[in-house]
Amino acid sequence: MLLSMLSAHRSWKPIARRLGQLELVFGLYKPAYLEHIAPQQLAAEVEQLGCGNPRVRVQMDAIRPNLETMQRIEKEFGCMDQFVESDTPEAVALLLGRPGSRWKLKEVGPALALEYLKLVGIRAVKPDAHIRRICGPQRLALLDGRETDEQAAAKLRRIAQAAGVHPVAFENMLWLLGARDYGAICGSQPRCDVCELRRDCRSPRARALVQQSRGPASLTR
Repeated sequence: MLLSMLSAHRSWKPIARRLGQLELVFGLYKPAYLEHIAPQQLAAEVEQLGCGNPRVRVQMDAIRPNLETMQRIEKEFGCMDQFVESDTPEAVALLLGRPGSRWKLKEVGPALALEYLKLVGIRAVKPDAHIRRICGPQRLALLDGRETDEQAAAKLRRIAQAAGVHPVAFENMLWLLGARDYGAICGSQPRCDVCELRRDCRSPRARALVQQSRGPASLTR
C-alpha cells in the first residue's frame, strides 16, 4: 500500500533504488510500528531519501486509518489474501479506491489500488499515463482513449491473457518502453526510429503524413 502511494505523480526509479532504506523507514512494514510512529516523521524521512511526492504528508497521515480498514477487511474475509482474490482485479480496485466504498483506502484511487494489487502478486494492470499513451488511439490503438482506469485495465489484461503473456509482464514491458528513466522510447516525444513496434503503430505513419503536408521547404528550414 505504501509503495503504491509513493509511486503517485513521480518517477519510480529513485524509489526502486531505495527500497531497502524505505523498508527501514517504515519499520519493516509492521503494523504495530506504523500505528505508533508520527506521520510527520515518516514524511520527513521519506523526503530525505528523495522518495516523496506532492501528497506524501497527507499519505503518511492516511496510514493509520488505512490500517484500520485493512484490519476490518481481515475480520470479514479472514485475511487480505482472501479479499484481494475475491473478485477480478478491477472490481477489487474499485472496492479499495472508489469513494463511498466501505473498504475505501485514503489517498488511494482505483489506479493506485491496481498498483497495490500488482505489488502483492495479483495479475493486475495499472493503466498509468505511459500505458494509456502507448496503447491509445494515436499509437498502438489497443485502447480507444475513452475507457475508465478499470475498463482499460480489464481490456489490457484480456489482451495479455489472449497472447499467453502474464498481465503484469505485459504491462511492465509497455511501461519500460515509455518511462523516462528506463526505455524512454515511447514518451511524449516518441523515438519511432528505434522502436521495434513501429510497423504496428499509428504514430510513425501520422508523423510521416505531417511531414509530407509541410512540404520540402519546411523540412529544410
